[in-house]
Amino acid sequence: MYASYSMANTANKVRRWEVFLALLDEILLVTIILIIILYILYDKGIIGGTPYYTSLLTIMIFDLILIKIVLSSQIKPSTVGREALIGRAGRVIKDLDPEGLVEVNGEIWKAVSRSGIKIRSGRQVVVVDVKGLTLIVEEKEDGRQV
Repeated sequence: MYASYSMANTANKVRRWEVFLALLDEILLVTIILIIILYILYDKGIIGGTPYYTSLLTIMIFDLILIKIVLSSQIKPSTVGREALIGRAGRVIKDLDPEGLVEVNGEIWKAVSRSGIKIRSGRQVVVVDVKGLTLIVEEKEDGRQV
């Protein structure tokens, strides 16, 4: 769609790996501690009826579920900041010639037309980039007045 929007999606994919790698050492530590506890309990005969490998399999399944829960809670689309604005639709409030005002998500922003052409008030635009507190926008393909 737009280069900036694609770069934001790629950044989210990279972030997933960063979060996973950051959590990997904690997950391994918890796994090792649980294995040691199970080994001691098995060796003392406290969990004598359960085979050791079944306990390990249970811990591995628990870890996989834990990884899934943690990753899904950490990887949410950004709801604030630059990434949240890119790709959003808005409406021109004051003509962009090439600078003016747009409304995006109920907020009024200073905006600049990326192509430099005039975009009239009431037309639909899409945010393609953010420079400081100024949105860089393009007119929507179907940029009817609203």
